[in-house]
Amino acid sequence: MLDINYIKSNPDEVIERLAIKGKDAKEEIAKILELDAKRRSLISSTEALKAEQNKLSKMIPMYKKEGKDPSEIFAKSKEIGATVKANDEEIKAVAAELSSYMLALPNLPDRDLKAGGKENNEPIRYFGEPHKFDFEPKNHVDLCTNLGLIDYERGTKLSGSGFWIYRGMGARLEWALLNYFIDTHLGDGYELILPPHMLEYECGLTAGQFPKFADEVYKIENPTDNRMRYMLPTAEAALASLYRNEILTEADLPKKLVSYTPCFRREAGSYRSDERGMVRGHQFNKVEMFQYTLPEKSDEAFDELVEKAEKLVSGLGFHFRTV
Repeated sequence: MLDINYIKSNPDEVIERLAIKGKDAKEEIAKILELDAKRRSLISSTEALKAEQNKLSKMIPMYKKEGKDPSEIFAKSKEIGATVKANDEEIKAVAAELSSYMLALPNLPDRDLKAGGKENNEPIRYFGEPHKFDFEPKNHVDLCTNLGLIDYERGTKLSGSGFWIYRGMGARLEWALLNYFIDTHLGDGYELILPPHMLEYECGLTAGQFPKFADEVYKIENPTDNRMRYMLPTAEAALASLYRNEILTEADLPKKLVSYTPCFRREAGSYRSDERGMVRGHQFNKVEMFQYTLPEKSDEAFDELVEKAEKLVSGLGFHFRTV
């Protein structure tokens, strides 16, 4: 979530930077500023009323001691109490609406981000040369099917569209890739984390994925405790909460973590659904790198993560580019 004080101090900058990501946030920022001002005004007036009510309460024993009738003070105090109660309810409602708007805002992009969508990305580095074949290469779906590496038909039979089964050498290749990633990261000093695959809502909220993408994950309700849990959409959702509500000292940082998890997504089959093959299914394996570091070290940490990802792919002998 963005800092409300930063938004209040730099509303035009926030609007401008979000526009680079294609997000027109003028109305949202205006509404956030309006709700924040309303909340603060309500809090101020309610605190004044509570102070007045306390003052009246102190007058009651004085009136009784002096033999005066305190009924008027009781009536006034009751009237103020009703207003305070109504204000408290309104403050709660305004705060909830403000939080909803705040949580829906994307993070601010780096200032060097190119405006527009992915089509405007600029290549930074190229690795290797494109492979040239003296024959017409087959589609990966045909290769995987013909070689018995992946069983699409039975994956669909077991779980519906968007699922597949790795078989034989296909399963071994998938496992070998996972081991290759993890072993490389362990060799670079990263700690291996195997988190739960079902998470509390707070994990998605902390990672900035909820409430925006709450409808894109699978939900599981446990009737024994009436609690809703969410199937992990990416290890990041767990790792971002690993030290939630804890205080880490500078001496604790950086913390470099790597996690393997299956990931579960409901939206599979919608994004790039016209492409043939495995773009992203409802369940897929993933190895995730994650770091906790000082704010001033974040660019350095990010560059390290990108470099490590490049190292993994180049180690497989692929031609690729970083944009």
